Amino acid sequence: MRITAQLVRARDDRHLWAEKYERDLGDILMLQGEVAQAISDQLQIKLTPQEHCRLSHGHSVLPEAYEAYLQGIFFRNKWTEPSLFKSIELFDEANRLDPTFARGYAGLSQSYCALGILGSLPAVAVYPKAKAAAIKALELDETVAEAHNSLADVRKGFDWDWAAAQPEYKRALELNPSDAIAHMWYADWLSKMGRHAEAIAEAGRARALAPVSVDCGSFLGLILYRSRRYQEALVACRKAVELDPYYPVGHWFLALTTGKRASFRRRSPN
Repeated sequence: MRITAQLVRARDDRHLWAEKYERDLGDILMLQGEVAQAISDQLQIKLTPQEHCRLSHGHSVLPEAYEAYLQGIFFRNKWTEPSLFKSIELFDEANRLDPTFARGYAGLSQSYCALGILGSLPAVAVYPKAKAAAIKALELDETVAEAHNSLADVRKGFDWDWAAAQPEYKRALELNPSDAIAHMWYADWLSKMGRHAEAIAEAGRARALAPVSVDCGSFLGLILYRSRRYQEALVACRKAVELDPYYPVGHWFLALTTGKRASFRRRSPN
């Protein structure tokens, strides 16, 4: 694997820095941190101790396991029942190939949580598996944000321990502020706690981080719907469905919003 990174000043197209990297594919996790650290140094960005730790924290991974993991993410993000089961097969394959790969267990945990959210299987059939996979991931690597996010969702959606969920969400966001899913699921927690302004802000961050994600777009609509901002919710859900007309969750949220808005209009005075 070869990577060339360049830093160019936009206003005059002047090349400020360039570096070439050549590594085995199994070292991709360490290389990601190395390149990010080099770029931040060139930009003179002051990193927090947590960010330094995250960039320097990595280990080798079997290339075949990493490929299965990436495919698992692809299918999980479709958010259909068949695709989620497919993602579980792929994450299981990644974990079988490399039992020390923490992100594989974290991905598996998130897929089980997604099945629980959709109601595809009874909660007792999925959330204990999600919890076990998240704990396994954190035993291997405490800095895996996705595992903290999954554990938070288990605390919220299965254990009904709302207080214990928030620190896990915050830890996930501390470890990876760019994780759109973490912002999205934390927005759900805030919304259910009645903290609607904060929930909308979190859902907006998720949408900004993944502007072409139909998942984040439709979820923003759901958060606005719960806040009784029905017109804005309708616009967000429609935009999401336009991105992918076959995305089932988007139609689910759109149906909720459309029905509620119609009911609200019927009750409103002329």
